[in-house]
Amino acid sequence: MAAPTPRFTLYMSGTSYFAQKALMALFVKNEPFAEKLVDQNVNDNYESWYMKLNPLGKVPVLEDRGKIIPESDDIIDYLDKELPQGLRLVPEPSTDLGREVAHFRKLLNVNVVIIIFGLAYNPHLSPDYTAAKTRKELDEIIDGKIAKLERYASENPNLRDAYLAKIPPLQQRKELCSNPEVVQRALDDLQTTLDEVEAKVIKGSPGETWLLSSDLTAADISLAVLLRRVSLSGLASLYFSPTQRPALHKYWLRLQTLPAYCRLSDIAVKYGVKA
Repeated sequence: MAAPTPRFTLYMSGTSYFAQKALMALFVKNEPFAEKLVDQNVNDNYESWYMKLNPLGKVPVLEDRGKIIPESDDIIDYLDKELPQGLRLVPEPSTDLGREVAHFRKLLNVNVVIIIFGLAYNPHLSPDYTAAKTRKELDEIIDGKIAKLERYASENPNLRDAYLAKIPPLQQRKELCSNPEVVQRALDDLQTTLDEVEAKVIKGSPGETWLLSSDLTAADISLAVLLRRVSLSGLASLYFSPTQRPALHKYWLRLQTLPAYCRLSDIAVKYGVKA
């Protein structure tokens, strides 16, 4: 007997930081879903069919029986309301726990793009950083994306404004990431953010609790994907290690035994990426 068609479809990229948040929420909820790969490495997210689905051209997007939900945090909120059975990821905002979850989700909304791409432009700011691309390669990638967006805008008049709207953010990314002062501020902000996380983890019972309670919350998902990206970039020793934020390091070790987190690696392997 054939398995029933999943209710949810997730349009995602194997390298998307934000898609990993939505993926982990689905894994925690143990909810089956259909995967639709939108490969950002070849600019699938600029294709007209996807821009019609999400005019912002971003991943992920969750589809629920024709309803479209973009943005990873909104997807997590939506899943939590639609799938109330089991673990509650977003507690009621009127409760103490709900307020804490909201605070840490906002706190952990770190500008990872500035940090990761900024260090590729300015490797001297962090000698342990493992750069995936050189400055020249990054410039070529951004210039290529802009050229493709201009071409698609010409070829698709009905989507022209949506395509052209994506160009200024790319230009701004190049400008900001190449500015060492901007990148250094982002790195300093990350240190401050993780200091607050460390203080919160210390107050818990190591090995018995997650960030805010005995159960995972949406705040843990935000923290998990952040620590994952920092680690994959070769920066873990600078931000969480046995000597640098040891409580967060223990949290990181425990996180790597969590099945919902480990499945992110399965997705990366499946699509042949390191993310």
